[in-house]
Amino acid sequence: MEVFRIRSSSSVRLLFKVNQIVEHHEILRSHTERTPFKQFLKLKIFDVNYNLMLTLFERWDHDKCGFVKSNEEILQFSAGDVEEILAFDDKNAKKTIELFEGNVPKDYGHGIVTRLLEGCYTQNDLVSKFENDLKGGYSDFENLCRLYVVILWCCFLFPIASKRLYLNFAAALDNLKDLEEISWSQLVFEFLIWGLRDAQCSATKGKARTEIRIKGCLEVLQE
Repeated sequence: MEVFRIRSSSSVRLLFKVNQIVEHHEILRSHTERTPFKQFLKLKIFDVNYNLMLTLFERWDHDKCGFVKSNEEILQFSAGDVEEILAFDDKNAKKTIELFEGNVPKDYGHGIVTRLLEGCYTQNDLVSKFENDLKGGYSDFENLCRLYVVILWCCFLFPIASKRLYLNFAAALDNLKDLEEISWSQLVFEFLIWGLRDAQCSATKGKARTEIRIKGCLEVLQE
């Protein structure tokens, strides 16, 4: 496996831009603060240490769910680590969403979000819609809150390499009150280790690659 550069699929700058808008919109901010994702409203722009990311990528052992240290011991990585690093509070979580059926990602249907995101295909499309809806006086703040959460998912928590939208569990947004019952740290964890495994498989097949982009919240590993 010969990879010289690792790249994140996240778009922290886009999310930061949206956070600044929400910060100055009291009603929308109030709606968003009632979700399990309120802590991300304070997310700041930061630089990813890609040298560290490359080292971690090369040392990732999917079967042992951890990183191989220089003395061959395994540094375990778990959903509990994600919960602590991203300041999730999963104590009320009663539900888990199974990401996969075999090796194929499940599709739970999109519900309200399908209609809300008509014409949106990329992270930039999402942000443009969000800005235009607010400027145009759109006042369904539950839907604007849904749109913010989708931006957070696609730009930071569940980004994919193509910068397009991963919406396989967007139906969870149909009822905003139910979001507290889902273990989001478990989902972020499973999505990231899927990204690490998928990237390692890609890196070992075919021609040597000088760069590889990993789906999932790679920034978690920097902590």
